[in-house]
Amino acid sequence: MNSWPWLAWLAAVLLAVSATRNPLYLFLILLALMIVFSFYSDPAGEENLAVVSPLKFSILIITLATLFNGLTSHFGATVLFNIPGKIPLISGPVTLEALIFGFINGLALSAMLTAFTIINVALPVSALIRLAPRTFYPLAVVVSIAVTFLPSTRRNIDQIIEAQKIRGHHLAGLRDWLPLIMPLLIGGLERSLQLAETMTARGFTSQAGSLNQSQRFQVVAGLLLIFCGWLLVLSPAPVWAGPAFLAAGLLLIGTAFWLLGRQMPRASFRKETWSGRDVLAASACLGVVIMILAAPPALRLSGLAYQPYPQVGLPPFDARFGFLALLLLTPLILKREA
Repeated sequence: MNSWPWLAWLAAVLLAVSATRNPLYLFLILLALMIVFSFYSDPAGEENLAVVSPLKFSILIITLATLFNGLTSHFGATVLFNIPGKIPLISGPVTLEALIFGFINGLALSAMLTAFTIINVALPVSALIRLAPRTFYPLAVVVSIAVTFLPSTRRNIDQIIEAQKIRGHHLAGLRDWLPLIMPLLIGGLERSLQLAETMTARGFTSQAGSLNQSQRFQVVAGLLLIFCGWLLVLSPAPVWAGPAFLAAGLLLIGTAFWLLGRQMPRASFRKETWSGRDVLAASACLGVVIMILAAPPALRLSGLAYQPYPQVGLPPFDARFGFLALLLLTPLILKREA
């Protein structure tokens, strides 16, 4: 499975969510993401298993964001009711505008978390590791182990609960969960020891590299150039000076890490190939990015910005954004049959 179209899709989703605060557009994006997740999730299997259901988690996030902003932000013209007393942050009028603003933030956060959940479900761990640069390959392996720890722990909990039920153990209260903790802890320690022995046998510890003296000097010089460039951007210096220093600093740091990556050999037993589906999906995601960032004035989307304050009104809707939401369904063509 080629992981680069998935990376392009994730970038398109995050850009679309970040570019708008229109609740209609955010709802369309979240709906498209839920369709993609339902297509890739397999509750009966163990390979494509999400730790938490995105639908339930989204409902929880949206509800909490709406209530939190409604109770702590007392701005807006449409007052629903007042909270009496002198409770810090809470006492005061609860407005419809504050609730809608929290609802919009909940939609945006839910869409981002759902997108990352889909990536975790659809792509195997090996594909995620291949996306990491050579310099950060050991860190990518450690992070991937941490990411896969939660699904394996959830499967272990389900197995322990089934075994305890067979023995006649029922979960009625908090104390009834105590017999599950020790088997879960022992199983986790055993898996950790087995994984550590396997990684040591495969020579994982011998692949670690470090910056030499010249590369450390490059990193320090790059950081200084970035700091100088930031100061030049804030000062009345020539317009080109700040970006030039920033680019030079980033180039020095990037070169140092690139040279470090060449010291870390990495074997690739299966090269990723581009198929027609991959090209079509990546092109669709690129079209979403172009429509949002670089569309000509005549084709720019309208209604991306929406503000419920000071008084709430109906958000505008551009039918072309519905087409962009359909383009976010392109992962449906990436799935191969086993």
